[in-house]
Amino acid sequence: MNRWPDQGVSAGFSLVIPAAGQSRRFGRMKLLEPIDGIPLLCRTLDACLDAGAVRVIVVVRPDSPLMEVPCLAR
Repeated sequence: MNRWPDQGVSAGFSLVIPAAGQSRRFGRMKLLEPIDGIPLLCRTLDACLDAGAVRVIVVVRPDSPLMEVPCLAR
């Protein structure tokens, strides 16, 4: 159902990626693990944006090494 008929408004969607875990069972930061040279977190963000997300919110701890991942600067 189009809630904004003939107004040219795109509904879009937002996503929240919870990334504040410590990856204890994995033994290291899982989201920093490269897959074909690209960190998993960056691949996740790319997939979200490719799917049409207009906003992606990544929840991390303030002291997380994920804060240094370049793809979060988008």
